[in-house]
Amino acid sequence: MTIKFSSPRKRWILNFTENGRQRRLSFKTKQEAKAHWESRPNLGAFWLSLDDGQRAQIIAAWEQAQFHKASILECVMNVKHATRRIHLPEAVEQFVEAKKKIGLRERSLNDLTTSLRSFCKAMKRVEVSEIKTSEIEDYLEGRKIGAKRFKVIRSNSINFFNWAKSANFITDNPAISVN
Repeated sequence: MTIKFSSPRKRWILNFTENGRQRRLSFKTKQEAKAHWESRPNLGAFWLSLDDGQRAQIIAAWEQAQFHKASILECVMNVKHATRRIHLPEAVEQFVEAKKKIGLRERSLNDLTTSLRSFCKAMKRVEVSEIKTSEIEDYLEGRKIGAKRFKVIRSNSINFFNWAKSANFITDNPAISVN
């Protein structure tokens, strides 16, 4: 970003790049040019301030909007409380892909994938919307694992169901209530 005075035009010129394109705006005063620049949203800082789960939700929402040939805003404004039907294994694969796209570390991705695929095997071929808190609790208690691993798998489950909620596969996250 640069602000320079243009003698021939007798205006202050604000030069910057937006969406890969060079933009040039003119202002009567240097203060107006600075004020315009400072009023613009810093989308990079916004994106970096989000956690992985929030980024995954945004990516999933964008993918759904693309699928329905609509903008994300149109999808949000026309929200319907009916959920879309999907079997657990397909939803897990979509979730893992969303995590890959946001650049989740390989080790974290492997742990997430392993724990969720194990959960899929235990649940058989059930739809995501049919899974209850008690079933998640039974699964975790039946694994005979330590407290630390229990916490990690519970966290992975919460993350997955938050994503499923944002993708409109469920209305409430059943893993949040798991103790």
